[in-house]
Amino acid sequence: MTASIKSVVNGDTTTLSIKGDFRFDLYSEFRAALESLDPKTRLVLDLGEVSSMDSSAMGMLLNMKQTLGSADREIRLIRVPDNILKLLLMARFDRKFEIL
Repeated sequence: MTASIKSVVNGDTTTLSIKGDFRFDLYSEFRAALESLDPKTRLVLDLGEVSSMDSSAMGMLLNMKQTLGSADREIRLIRVPDNILKLLLMARFDRKFEIL
């Protein structure tokens, strides 16, 4: 399935909705979406339409956290499908992100 990212700004929150297979081929689009963020915005990643995630996507999330995750920036993962949630919990991503 072809992956895509949609960005929606609502007040001081930007939601990036990822759809499809979250894999390395989404790297350029993901990075461009992150670079376009207002530095003061809260970031929400909506994973509700992600069908699968590979280790490179997990690396992109960790890199994003390191780059954007200053003490005053809130980053949340929402609508995480059960199969992706299990993977994230095994890798202890719940210690790095707020997962709702």
